[in-house]
Amino acid sequence: MALEDIGQLIFVQLLQMTDYPGSPFTGDIARDLIMFLLVPSVFIILVVYMMVGRVLPPGGIYNKLRILLGITTYLFIIAGGYYRVFALLAGPYFIFLVFILGILFFILEHFRRRAPNELRSSYGSGHSTVSSTSIPHYENMGFIELNKTKKRIQARLADVTHEIREAEAGKVEEDLTYLRKERVSLQQELREVERQLNLGKRMGF
Repeated sequence: MALEDIGQLIFVQLLQMTDYPGSPFTGDIARDLIMFLLVPSVFIILVVYMMVGRVLPPGGIYNKLRILLGITTYLFIIAGGYYRVFALLAGPYFIFLVFILGILFFILEHFRRRAPNELRSSYGSGHSTVSSTSIPHYENMGFIELNKTKKRIQARLADVTHEIREAEAGKVEEDLTYLRKERVSLQQELREVERQLNLGKRMGF
């Protein structure tokens, strides 16, 4: 079967894009398959996935219904002649996704990694930062201040644990990554405070 016949079969007969092989097609079958079959299909799957997630909650008895609704919606878009609309939207969407969001994400992650585990709660009048590789030491802190610091860390740790549960329920993976790192840092800092408290008790302070 000639390449033109393949393009005719896929784009005209199956996907109902009657302007093939004219504009916006390039005439390069490999390029056209990527830009007008693969990319739009991924775009449609993303749209359908988000739509299905709004209609049916994840897990349990809804899994099979989610799959059924997703496949049916995809086939409806093709059979209803709406594929061309998604194919024309997919290109600009991927440009925005790759260049705009990709660059923005890179910049944000670049600066975030310089202080990956900053505490979002304040200790006293200022903001304290805690790194998983650099835990503050409290050798020179008095017993009363150590107890106050311990309570503050425990309160923030409880808040972070609650936020992690909410993020897990909402499937917000980016928030989960940050929150889990913060929880580890808080746990390490709490152990350091408790170590100083136990040391003080053994020394009779």
